[in-house]
Amino acid sequence: MAEPPDPTPSDGTGSPFATMAKPEDPSSITTTTASPTREPQNCGHCRKEATLRCGRCASVVYCNADCQKANWMTHKKTCGTGKILQHAAEIYKMAWLAYREQTLDIDIVKVEERGNQLLLHLRHAGWKHSIGGFFFKFPTTQIHSDEDKEALLTSMMCEDALAHLHEFFARMVQGSYENIEEVAVRLKPPRRTTAHCLPDGKIDRQTYQHLLLRVTSRDGFKIAIDPTGAQNAQMKAWLPWREYENLYVERVLNILPFGTYRDISINEAAKGKGAPGFIARINWEAITKAFNEGIKTWETASQLTPSRLVRKWDESSYSEVVKMQLSITQALKAHIATKNYEKGFQAALDWDVANQGYHVFKARQKDILDKASLLPKPQPLEVQHTVHDSGVHKLKFPGFTLLDMSGGATEMLSGHMRPGMTSKEVLDLLMRNGGLGVTK
Repeated sequence: MAEPPDPTPSDGTGSPFATMAKPEDPSSITTTTASPTREPQNCGHCRKEATLRCGRCASVVYCNADCQKANWMTHKKTCGTGKILQHAAEIYKMAWLAYREQTLDIDIVKVEERGNQLLLHLRHAGWKHSIGGFFFKFPTTQIHSDEDKEALLTSMMCEDALAHLHEFFARMVQGSYENIEEVAVRLKPPRRTTAHCLPDGKIDRQTYQHLLLRVTSRDGFKIAIDPTGAQNAQMKAWLPWREYENLYVERVLNILPFGTYRDISINEAAKGKGAPGFIARINWEAITKAFNEGIKTWETASQLTPSRLVRKWDESSYSEVVKMQLSITQALKAHIATKNYEKGFQAALDWDVANQGYHVFKARQKDILDKASLLPKPQPLEVQHTVHDSGVHKLKFPGFTLLDMSGGATEMLSGHMRPGMTSKEVLDLLMRNGGLGVTK
């Protein structure tokens, strides 16, 4: 079985784990010692510390070929499911790019590289430039590299990619994973970000959180699948989870069951009267009537399914994925050509203005996400708050004390503290606001 040109799993040092062995050959084992930066692992057979990896899946280590052969009858049941997920991540990303290129709902008149930002200059000129009264033509003449194109097509789209292609990805990897989670993270400052430059000159970029999947294969290989990472200059569809975390993640903000954002989109957003509801409905119509039809057309022509493709991966597989993209593109173009969304969207915008619909939806979404969270519920920070006769507030936190003469710092904290904040985070908040009155 041949390797695809990309991706190849990394050990965190940039070197590949191994080539893929034939399933019937348990004797293939890497001879490269594991990187010192990796945590020691135990042999899959004798449980002693080992450094040699299975040449097919690279997820299990062995002392030597004898230990590998002794463990083969057990290991072969799951060996290679990590590879299936890697190939599925590539298809997931490419399918999203094809979908988004035809359902672009921002009117981009200029793409500019400014410092460490890729700025997408937007035009608000009614719908005279739109397709079907809502979508816009991809600005091909403004794009000068594949990286810029992917950044544009993924900008502020991580929720949408998880929601709209949930079922497509789930069917593709069925039976190949132990667990899938939707993870919200705060990213470290990226090499480059993608931002929207509004007509009034204001810059709007995604500064709050980024969403991706954390998938554990049946052979224990844990990977990050990030179909929209290009907006933050993360171009790979997947990376080993620990490597992704070390390179890009400042903090994990939330962990949710697989399908949470899909359920919110269908069960909450799509039922609303405002703009979020209208946008959700036309996207779900495009998915069910056009995207899925494009996949079926490709399946008929190729005699494959996405699920079969990731399991039979060979040198022809990437050309099949390109054909799949083309089929999706053609189906979406035909679908959108029959539509006119202008009146419906304007009515949804008017309803939002009259009913604060967007804010109501976001509040409802936050409530659902909080309840669905798999993270331990935050414990309140223990604070001893006393007020002296002179009016001085004394707040004693674990590790430091705040003496607040005017009450201003106390008032500031009451508005900015959130459940689960650590003592260090509170101290950092105070120091950013002057740090007056803080004693260790």
